[in-house]
Amino acid sequence: MTQQPQQLKFGFGDRVRRKQTGSEGLIIDTGKAAAWIIWKGQKCSNFYAYGTFEAVPHPDTSLLDWLLEKDPQLRSRWYTDEHDNLRDAIDAAMKEHI
Repeated sequence: MTQQPQQLKFGFGDRVRRKQTGSEGLIIDTGKAAAWIIWKGQKCSNFYAYGTFEAVPHPDTSLLDWLLEKDPQLRSRWYTDEHDNLRDAIDAAMKEHI
């Protein structure tokens, strides 16, 4: 029996690249089998199966991870009762402006 590859966890705001064309886009929402993506330069969006795109690392993610590692108190300064963690707070702020 072959093992299925572990499904990557995608979320709101993640940058992705379409495997077939190389187009880059942003995830707007996720479901069990597909993600809602808007592609750069396109005016409309649609759902795409998870196997049709791949994650594109964003430099800001690396920077935030580094910053949190260097300054553990940063989380407590940005933490509120509305959000479980810093990434949720950032995602909520992003959603307010789209």
